[in-house]
Amino acid sequence: MSIVLISSEEKMKTVFLMLGLLGLAACSERPETVTMPKVNNENCRHENVMKMEPEALRQKFASLCLRRSTIKPSDKPKTWGPGDI
Repeated sequence: MSIVLISSEEKMKTVFLMLGLLGLAACSERPETVTMPKVNNENCRHENVMKMEPEALRQKFASLCLRRSTIKPSDKPKTWGPGDI
């Protein structure tokens, strides 16, 4: 079994390297946050959906547009009987 000794100079280089990397990470810009538009008739038009960036937002928004519904009771409900089959 061998023991590896690190000199104090190598320790200092490692410390300065870590501090430098930490400084770069802390000074980087935050990613831009994109808000999802309201799901309505105008925003759900194909032309408007295709303008959206990034693609993940566009896919999620298109999915929400397809899932919205306007279900209302029928004015004349169909009654099924034995003669309708």
